[in-house]
Amino acid sequence: MAHKQYLVGTVYEMPGKYWNALMDAAVDNGGYVTPSLVAPHGVPAVELRKMVSLGTLQAAALGVYRIPSLPCPVTE
Repeated sequence: MAHKQYLVGTVYEMPGKYWNALMDAAVDNGGYVTPSLVAPHGVPAVELRKMVSLGTLQAAALGVYRIPSLPCPVTE
């Protein structure tokens, strides 16, 4: 959790058992996650789709999800 300082002002703790694993992967990947990035952390792909339907994640492309509470990379 060395990146917690980067997350000041964002939602780091959120209900749900997969949130911390998603944040860890997203911070290292510009705010984006894929099922293959989070699978080693025990997060099933279906959970990503559920989070999109709940508004927790945004679908950025097919199989690519963005955590909207993280700042966008400069290139966007």
